[in-house]
Amino acid sequence: MKKYLSTILFIFITFSKLMSQELVFGVIDNNGSVIIPFEYEELYPSEKGLGLYPAKKEGKWGIIDTLGNTVIPFIYDKKPTFREQYINVELDGKDGALGYDGRIIVPCEYKYVNSGDNGIIYAESPDTKTFSIFNLAGRRILPPVYTKVSSFTEELIPVKSGGKWGLINTCNTIVLPFEFEGVQDLRNGFMAAYTMSLDTLTGKKEYATSIYDSRGRKVTKNTYDRTSLFTGIYPDSSAILRKDRKSGMIRLDGEDTVIVPFEFKSITFPKGFAIGIIEDFNDKHALISMDGEILSPLRYDYPYLSLIPI
Repeated sequence: MKKYLSTILFIFITFSKLMSQELVFGVIDNNGSVIIPFEYEELYPSEKGLGLYPAKKEGKWGIIDTLGNTVIPFIYDKKPTFREQYINVELDGKDGALGYDGRIIVPCEYKYVNSGDNGIIYAESPDTKTFSIFNLAGRRILPPVYTKVSSFTEELIPVKSGGKWGLINTCNTIVLPFEFEGVQDLRNGFMAAYTMSLDTLTGKKEYATSIYDSRGRKVTKNTYDRTSLFTGIYPDSSAILRKDRKSGMIRLDGEDTVIVPFEFKSITFPKGFAIGIIEDFNDKHALISMDGEILSPLRYDYPYLSLIPI
């Protein structure tokens, strides 16, 4: 029965039209019948296939469903913004978060509300400039003690305290100590963290990056350039990193077994592909496999991949 209703709703939305009538908005179906009355100052199409319409009425914003029923009341200052698992709203100049059903996840008390891919929402207090962290059920899972929070895809949260970055889990247990200049998710259960020191002779900042697993265990024997934060970890636990401004590829086996020597300008693997592109310092390119085998001569200006995803 649920599948049948979902199909009817999909067809209903597909054949609906958004129309303007004397500077007010409503919705009609394919036969011209009014299904949402023309009484809104602004009305936008449904986002993310949810059947929810952001609408403005009497100067305030809310959300209605495909039948014109109010899902989120018309009390908000700005158009609601749909996120992956919630909706950002603003009330009296402060941010909050609502569920798709209108329930309050984060009250409108914060300067800034954002989230990562792990279902964790973080909100900055306008007074203390610290962050509270909530789950999607609306429960505050971490107190407002951290001065910075960054998004993550794993069940871990990069936070800043005392001027340094570390990593905690949702129970506020420290996974990586607060001793890093930065921490970044590399996906597939790994993260990069870097420290900084000052060269006493040149006065230049020197960065050293190491890779850690989701339990906070260091999995690289050596350190690498800070730019390695923008490289990738692949399903077979191999990593593209940079050392002395040159790209290479290693196995994350604790011994840094080299798959591709650190001799290249760049190495990239398009998402979902087992074949990548390698570039030398003469701007010539070749195809390369994930096990480090160069599959074509290193002579092409740029190969355009057209492959079947793995």
